[in-house]
Amino acid sequence: MKITRIELIPITVDRIYHTRVAQAGMEGDGKSGSRYVILELMTESGFLGIGEISDLEDAWNVRSAEDLRAPYEEAVLGGESLECRALCDRFVEILPDDTHPEMARMMTAALEMALLDIAGKHYSVPVYELFGGRRQDRLDVSWVAYIRGAELLVDE
Repeated sequence: MKITRIELIPITVDRIYHTRVAQAGMEGDGKSGSRYVILELMTESGFLGIGEISDLEDAWNVRSAEDLRAPYEEAVLGGESLECRALCDRFVEILPDDTHPEMARMMTAALEMALLDIAGKHYSVPVYELFGGRRQDRLDVSWVAYIRGAELLVDE
């Protein structure tokens, strides 16, 4: 199943409150939104795989979605979607040298997510089955107490 189309869709999700980010030196009012890029891979068989580049930071020197498209097209377009490891390795090889390390990890993770999504659809199984099956029925999630005054955290 060759990959025939690649789309990158930038989105911003508003935050409930401005979030001050420690890496940014906690300067200013903080972030009012979280930026993401959704990666869509389409195969010749019509399967759509979706991945996500999460919560982008300005410090990562994020390029536009159009600029991000080039390495995906070079590494993946026309490639066999079920050859996940080979496509991800090729992608990492051709990323520009000036790509921020965290951005490179996020971009590679998005590609792997989309390829695994396609594989799950191809084999008609949830992606967790590709990893040996379900291991648990619930997952604990932690809540991040963003950097704000203690009086604002009490109610939360």
